[in-house]
Amino acid sequence: MRVARIAGMLLGSLLAQQAQAQSLGPPSSWRFGRSGIMAGISYKQYDTYSAHLSGMYYLTPETRPLSFRVQGYASWSPFQTTIARAPASLGLNYLSDVSSGTSREIGGGIAAILHARPKSRVSPYLIAGYGIFQHWQDGSVQRFDAEGRAAVLTPWPHSYSGSDFSAGAGVRARVGGQTFRLEATKTNNRIAVSVGMSLPF
Repeated sequence: MRVARIAGMLLGSLLAQQAQAQSLGPPSSWRFGRSGIMAGISYKQYDTYSAHLSGMYYLTPETRPLSFRVQGYASWSPFQTTIARAPASLGLNYLSDVSSGTSREIGGGIAAILHARPKSRVSPYLIAGYGIFQHWQDGSVQRFDAEGRAAVLTPWPHSYSGSDFSAGAGVRARVGGQTFRLEATKTNNRIAVSVGMSLPF
């Protein structure tokens, strides 16, 4: 009798656990990691094109209509030539300059993301952010006057820092158990297009 009672208790406990698991539904295959990586191409005025790699961490879950994230990036542009023209109204002693070299930049900041369908497989979103950056450039510059006469080619290594606001749009999609995103953002002098994916942590 005692053995039958114990077996009945074990069987009842097992059935209760199975019923509870069924009431919770099947486990979701969508695992939202708060971290992510992105890579892409950006265009910055007077620096032409550069490649960039960025990382992000969501401070709030992406499943909410409004979420926040911190982000950082590093960019690099290979040897290239840019031409800048100075308006005559500025009264400078040259009309244009030709600079060449490489540039590097790092930056970071915070962004707010507004999702249209935060819990759907595909969700377009808007993004607005604020960040700071540090820029380094190596190369040379040669200036030309209004008559086309060139000055001596001179080295022009320099660096500068600053801050800016950004705005853009993107789309996030779930493919299998992974989350991917395509994003385009713009500051006052930089346009960037990136693709990336979420990480499992």
